[in-house]
Amino acid sequence: LIERIPYIVCSQSQKSTAISMAFETGEFRSISATTRADSISVDIPASGRMAVQYLKEYDGWCTQVTEKEILDAQMSLVHDSGIFVEPASSAAWAALVKDKEKLILLPQDELGITQILAGGARSEQMPMQNALDICYTWLCNHREEQRYIWDASQMERWGRAPASEKQLSIIQKRCKGFDTTGLTKGQASQIMNRLFNGGKV
Repeated sequence: LIERIPYIVCSQSQKSTAISMAFETGEFRSISATTRADSISVDIPASGRMAVQYLKEYDGWCTQVTEKEILDAQMSLVHDSGIFVEPASSAAWAALVKDKEKLILLPQDELGITQILAGGARSEQMPMQNALDICYTWLCNHREEQRYIWDASQMERWGRAPASEKQLSIIQKRCKGFDTTGLTKGQASQIMNRLFNGGKV
């Protein structure tokens, strides 16, 4: 289905490093695991040898993250995406953040082929980069006033600004007694998304 295997990266806590150590030394042995990320706190991973095999076969690598980096990643996902995950899952995000300089966006001829679906109409197949360019141009021409939603740089600035009166009014109305002091637009937007989709604050 695909011409090449994607990057394979092993993310492990520095307090549970059996696979990372085996990858580096070539020797698989029991490591006393003490990480708070209990789902990946394993002295001898059951499929550890297979993991090391695939990491080496497909030019992967291992990244060790600290307990603080795991918890920081967990909080980052909550505040920036409204997604709450356990520490074992946030370890993967912590590794991605740590490895961002290693991750390379492939040139357009390696991104594959896709189609654009809009209003029920489907475009012809085209290179992924062409589709991205078309979508970006359309947004610039038709949704410039909403750039803060789709432009990452503006979205970040918008999200740091103080919450609007309308946002605060909705939250105070829906969440009696909730302290809205100091809320940013980004935080208020996440709260409202949860409220409008049946969640609770």
